[in-house]
Amino acid sequence: MKFYHSTTPGAVESILRDGLKVGMFGIAKRMTDTGMVSAGDWADEYYGDRPIYLAVRPEYYNKAPRQLGLELEVEIDDPRKLIADLPSLGDTGAYLEVDGLGWEHVPPGMASVANDGYVGFDQLLRPGSPAAMAAIRTTGTAAMPEDIPAEKITRLGLLENRRRFAEDAESRERFSKAVEELPPDVPRRIIGQPGESKEKSYQKMAKMGRNLKQIFAKEADRSFIDSLTTVHWGNKKDILDILLDYKSLRRDELSTAVHLSPGEIGQKGPWGFDYGLVVKGYITLLANDMDDLGTGSGKKYKAYLPAQRTQSSGVNKGVMRIYYQGEYRDYQIIVLGKEDWKPRVVNGINYNEALVDNWKIEAVIVPRGQQAAIEIARFEKYLAKVGIDAFVGVPLTVGQKLGSVSESLLRRYVRHTINGEEQL
Repeated sequence: MKFYHSTTPGAVESILRDGLKVGMFGIAKRMTDTGMVSAGDWADEYYGDRPIYLAVRPEYYNKAPRQLGLELEVEIDDPRKLIADLPSLGDTGAYLEVDGLGWEHVPPGMASVANDGYVGFDQLLRPGSPAAMAAIRTTGTAAMPEDIPAEKITRLGLLENRRRFAEDAESRERFSKAVEELPPDVPRRIIGQPGESKEKSYQKMAKMGRNLKQIFAKEADRSFIDSLTTVHWGNKKDILDILLDYKSLRRDELSTAVHLSPGEIGQKGPWGFDYGLVVKGYITLLANDMDDLGTGSGKKYKAYLPAQRTQSSGVNKGVMRIYYQGEYRDYQIIVLGKEDWKPRVVNGINYNEALVDNWKIEAVIVPRGQQAAIEIARFEKYLAKVGIDAFVGVPLTVGQKLGSVSESLLRRYVRHTINGEEQL
């Protein structure tokens, strides 16, 4: 999971060389609108040493460190090693009491762990405790009581941003130009054709999609695209049907929601579906908003496209519209690289879409709850029966199995822990 640390000009080179050290002079400061300020020397007495202060997102206090090359991206393999950032809790109105912090008005995020407005240091400074996790969620910051090696640290800065934005802009410009140069016989949209048969509409969609995918293949940053996590969501019957016919269906392109890592998979997918398949395959097209593609139903393509095409190479899905070429240049409709990543998120659910071809099932997701253990056992038995080797679990355990813990996973862990819920 990535965290962020701002430092001073005099310290940045030594940090990149030697890593971040507990007790290191100069790392308890942060850049604010009024300049570099102390992060709270008073807290050292309770930590026993100067911890490493981290933020859960970049440019947390101010954009200046990123622009000056003084913001560092830090990879923390296990966020449950983190403890509360006491100075930032002070910023929420906390005051010192004997062996803890108290509030006259407890922040909502701390209410479940506070006892009569009080939380002890023994709870706040115990790695992975409910109080520590609640504090991280409340402040958006954390303290690391262990050294962080140099190989876990990356410098972020203005030149790096300029290069990445320039490359991204060039890719979108080329994508836009290629759309402009599409042959006249390539349709631009499906809507608005009264009396047109569904067969004709799906054939048009397939043709539009085929052309967009060819452009995408030329311009996409494949290293970024291949790093993404893709999940096909559905109801229980949908997932069981796919598992049953897995060998033939994996040749068909699959519509998926997309995440930066397995640890960001939420409890549910679009439209409230809570069963899912984590799949790995070749992404042929990716959009920040599924509505900008409108890929339609895979079953409909099988019904309306020539049988010889779908039987030989599987179902290749299409799109319902191709935008005016300038819109692909000016807006991040299609995700070509990291700088374009701006998924539509509603209530914590990603409503983006990737089409994935030649996919393999990595994990099966079942809903968390009292029946989760029973569902896991049933799916494991079913997978063994149909000959599929894949992990089965709830989103939390799937994220832990397939990748590092993310901020969203941390937040779920905090919420379930402080509410005393079971952890499946």
